Amino acid sequence: MGCLVKSSLSALSSVEVTICPTDLNLDQYAQTFNGNYVLNFVTALSGVQDFKNLNFTNFYLTNRVLLDDITTHTEVNIKPDSYFTTLNFTTSGDNYLLFKPAALSSFKYTNNIYNADYYGTTTFTDILSDASNFEIAFIDDFTCRVSTISASNNIRYYLVVMDDDEVDNKRKTIFVAENKLPLEGFNLEYNLLKYETESFINLYSSKGSTKYILLNNSGIIYANKITTDSKSNQFFIADASIKINQELNLTIPSPYNASFITYDNSGNIDRAKSDFNLPSNYLFYSSSNKVDQNFNFYNLKNIVNTQEQFTSSNNLLSTSETTIYGQDLRRYTSIFSDIDSEQNETLALNFVYNNVDINIKPGTTYFTTPSSMAPFNKININDTKFTKSGAFSFKRPDLADRVYRLDDNSVYDENVTYLCTWLSGAIGQEGIWVDRYYYPDLVSKETALAANPAYNTTYAQAVENLITTNSTLKSSVTKKLYLDKKSDLVFEPKKRYKYVRISEDDFIKKSPTNFCDTAQINGKVNNYFKTINNNGGFGLGFTVQNDAGNFVVESGSNDINGGLSFIIRDNEVTFQFALFDNSTTGATISERLRLNTFKHKFKIDKFEKTNIFLSFNAINGVCNLYLNSNVIYTFEVGAYQLLTKRILFGDIFVSEIPLQRSDLPVESIEILYNEATKQDFINDVYLTLEPLEKYQELAVIFSTNIDNIQDMSISLPCGMRNLTDTITTVNSINTNLKNKSNVVDINIKNLNIKDDSINDEIRGIIKSNIANSLPRSTVINDINIVNYK
Repeated sequence: MGCLVKSSLSALSSVEVTICPTDLNLDQYAQTFNGNYVLNFVTALSGVQDFKNLNFTNFYLTNRVLLDDITTHTEVNIKPDSYFTTLNFTTSGDNYLLFKPAALSSFKYTNNIYNADYYGTTTFTDILSDASNFEIAFIDDFTCRVSTISASNNIRYYLVVMDDDEVDNKRKTIFVAENKLPLEGFNLEYNLLKYETESFINLYSSKGSTKYILLNNSGIIYANKITTDSKSNQFFIADASIKINQELNLTIPSPYNASFITYDNSGNIDRAKSDFNLPSNYLFYSSSNKVDQNFNFYNLKNIVNTQEQFTSSNNLLSTSETTIYGQDLRRYTSIFSDIDSEQNETLALNFVYNNVDINIKPGTTYFTTPSSMAPFNKININDTKFTKSGAFSFKRPDLADRVYRLDDNSVYDENVTYLCTWLSGAIGQEGIWVDRYYYPDLVSKETALAANPAYNTTYAQAVENLITTNSTLKSSVTKKLYLDKKSDLVFEPKKRYKYVRISEDDFIKKSPTNFCDTAQINGKVNNYFKTINNNGGFGLGFTVQNDAGNFVVESGSNDINGGLSFIIRDNEVTFQFALFDNSTTGATISERLRLNTFKHKFKIDKFEKTNIFLSFNAINGVCNLYLNSNVIYTFEVGAYQLLTKRILFGDIFVSEIPLQRSDLPVESIEILYNEATKQDFINDVYLTLEPLEKYQELAVIFSTNIDNIQDMSISLPCGMRNLTDTITTVNSINTNLKNKSNVVDINIKNLNIKDDSINDEIRGIIKSNIANSLPRSTVINDINIVNYK
C-alpha cells in the first residue's frame, strides 16, 4: 500500500490525506507498528507506476483502476418536491387514470350549469397516449396533492375524496378546480413503494378517525374504508399500489469516474451509446511542502487515440472489452523525463499503444504503413474496420471512397489492368471493398471509374473461381469492358498507399449544373415546361427561407388543372402532383385527374435549413420527394401510361398566400425571371429540364445538403509502441519579476496608500502570515508596494 512519510526515519510518522472534491474521500487506513510507529496507507498510492517531484509538487502515476475502487463518494439521495406522471391503477397491465369533465346534466336541475366547468370525474383508459398526466406535489413526508391541468380550459383540477356519507364502506371521489377549496382541502396521504426498477404510490384520505385507500372499482375511483376485516396488511397495500413512471429517489452517483457520454437529438443522455464507470490511469498530485496532504488528480486520456479522438471499438482490430468505443487505448507506464530544474514546468508521461491512427481528410491522403503490424503479417482491406470508421460507399467508384497501393503493379488477368479498390454498396450501408479492373484498349480509365458494376456480382470466391476457370463465362465477362471482384488489396508493413475520400466537390461535379442564378437569366425565358414534357422528366429543388410566410410553389395550368404544387402554411407543407392521363378513356377529366393525383403532407422547421427536392422520371415512372437528404415520399406510375401523358401544363411560379381573403390579385413570379430575386420565400433554386439518373439525383441531394464531410480516423495495428503525453504545470509561486528562484519578491499593486507607516505595517502583516502558504525553501527578499501613475 502507498504511504506518505513526512519526516526522517528517526521520527517516523505519516499523515492522513484528503482530496480536493469535498464529496470524495481517498480510501486509506492507519496501522501501528512496533515502536509505536503509526503509518497511514493510501489505496490510490498502492503499486503506483511512477513518482516524480516538480516545482514543490509530488506526482503519483496510478495503475489503471476504477476511481470508485480507491475512493469513497458521499452519495446524496434526492427526493423530488413533485412528480409529473401517469397513474396506472394496476400492478400489471394498463389501467391509466383519465380526467373526465363533469357532465352538464348533473347541474341542470340546480340551474347551475356554469359550475360544471369546475368539476370532473374519474375514468380509465388502457392506451398510454390517452392517459392524463398528473402532478403529485409532496407537502411533507405524509401528505401530498394530486392534480392535472385540463387541455381544454387550462384549469388545474385536484383529486378529492367527497364528504358525503359512505355507502358500503366507500366514498366517491371527484376532481375539483383550484380555488374552489382551501389548499388543505385537496390534501391526500401517501406512501411510496419500490419493486425492483418500478415505482408505486398508495393514496389515502382521512375522514375523522377513519382512513380510506383509493382504489379502482369498476372504472371509477372510490375511497375504500380500511378495516380489520379488509385484511389491510402488506399484501393488501401492495395490491392497491398505483404505478408511476418516475424514479422514487434520485441517487446522485459518483461524477468522477471516467465516462463516455453520447447525447440524443433531444439533448438527453443516450444510455445505449454511452459507457459509464470506466477504469483509467490517474495522476495524483499534492504539495510536497505542506504538513497536511490535500490531493487533486488528473484523469488521463486512456480513452482517446493518438489523434486525440474518441474511437469506437468497432474501428480497431486490437480492441478492448467494450463495443461503444475503444477504452484502454493508452496504457500509461511512467513519468517519462527526469525533472532537471525548477524552471521545467512540463511533465512528460510515457504511454504504450497498439494502433497507429491515420487521419483521412476529404480528398487525397498518402500514408505509409508502420514497420510492424503485429500481431498480423498483412491484412486484407475487407478485414480492416475502415467501413465502421466512416468510409463512404456508393454504386460506382468515382463517388465512393477509394484506396490505391502505390507500389503494386499486379494484374488480374491478361490484357486487364487494375484500376482501383473502392467501397461498393448502397448509401448508408457498410458495403464491401472490391477491385475494379478494366481493359485499357477498349475503354478509358475515366469511363471505367464512373461506370456502375458491369454485372450483379456476389463477390463470392466460388463465383470468381467459376468465372476465371470457365472460358465461356470469362469471355462473356471480358466483353463488359470492366469488372469488379472482391478485393485482393492487402496492407503490409512499410508500404505506401493512397486513400481518396469522397468530398463535397465530387458530388457537385457529378450533379447536372442547373442551379439557377435568376439575376443572370433572360427575363423572356418561358414555356420550358414543353421541354420537360418532351424529355420525359425534371428535377426541381429550392430552399425555404427562414423568414418566409405562407406561400405556394406551383406549375401553371390550363383548364385541366394538372401539374405540381407545394403549399407552405406555417410549418406544414402540402405536396400535390396531378398527372393527366389520356389513356383512361371513357372517364371525365376530373376522374382522370383524381386517378392520377398524388398527395403528401410533411412538416418543416423554418428555423433550420430546409431543402426540398422533387425528381420525376417519366421514363421509369418513378417520382422521389426529398426533404433535405431523406426520401420522404415516393410514387410510381405504370410505364404504359406515360406514352400519352403530359407532365406539366405550365412553367413554375412562386406566390404569397394572403393572410385574409382579398379581392386584390396575388402576384405570381416565375422562378426563372429576374424578378424572382426580389421574393422572400425561396432561394437556391435548382431546375433541370430532363430526368435525372439515380446517381445524378443523389449527387444533387448530397451537394445541396452536405455542409462538410468529416475527417475519418482509420487504425492499423502496429505492435507495441511508446509515445509521450505532456502536461504543463504552473509554479504556484511566480511573483519574482526576473526569474524563478527560491528567493522571491512579493509585489502588491495599486494600494495607493501614501502613509509609509501604514505600508510598513502591511509588509509586516503579510510577511508574518504568508509563511505557512509558501514552500519551505522560499526566501522572501522584499515586499514591494507598486503604484501605477
